[in-house]
Amino acid sequence: MLTAKAAHLSAELAGVSLPLQDKLQAFGWELGLAWGAWKEGLGSEVVQPILQKANNILTEIIPSPQLKLQPLQEVYHYIAEKLNTVYNPLGAGS
Repeated sequence: MLTAKAAHLSAELAGVSLPLQDKLQAFGWELGLAWGAWKEGLGSEVVQPILQKANNILTEIIPSPQLKLQPLQEVYHYIAEKLNTVYNPLGAGS
């Protein structure tokens, strides 16, 4: 929920359209959901489809002057890479 609200608020402050705000909120939701599933040790069979949903949302977004996609893509790839490992409470933020 936190990543969804953060994405929505960022989009709102950037002045993007309401439909785009909703897409960005959905993107943030899926990233947060994937992280939570990973942290709970639900495995890649649960985490990977959620990440795929986030990526699908991201590919639907058309760049605009108010919204550059590269930072969002970088966040997605960073999280996807991290979530492709086994959760270690001593080595990851808890």
